[in-house]
Amino acid sequence: MITKIFFTMLVIIVVGMIFRTQSQSKNSPRSRQSKDEKELDETASLAPKTVAYMLVGLLIVVSGVVYYFSWSDSNQLVTLRVINASGTLSEYQAYRKDIKGREFNAIDGTFIRLADSDRLEMLVK
Repeated sequence: MITKIFFTMLVIIVVGMIFRTQSQSKNSPRSRQSKDEKELDETASLAPKTVAYMLVGLLIVVSGVVYYFSWSDSNQLVTLRVINASGTLSEYQAYRKDIKGREFNAIDGTFIRLADSDRLEMLVK
């Protein structure tokens, strides 16, 4: 998770540096454009602040969508069938977030830990 944040910050910094170098090259005395052409270029392009705000907004929207799908997947109700070594079948319902390896919490509050000989089937609705 922290790497995603660092990667996002790195992208923002790189984009900011690119816009800064482009704006400095436009303002350098070496450019041979006339004053009218410079004004036309400045009005036609987006301001770096606008682009930065758009990127931040896009990152917030994408982060929200990813969080929503992660949340909805972890809160999905599944039916679990536990079949023990003698063939007895037991059914439970649990949320995906409550299933951890060979143990889970059922929605009725029961904590189930499976033995090595038990088999677990997950039925997704």
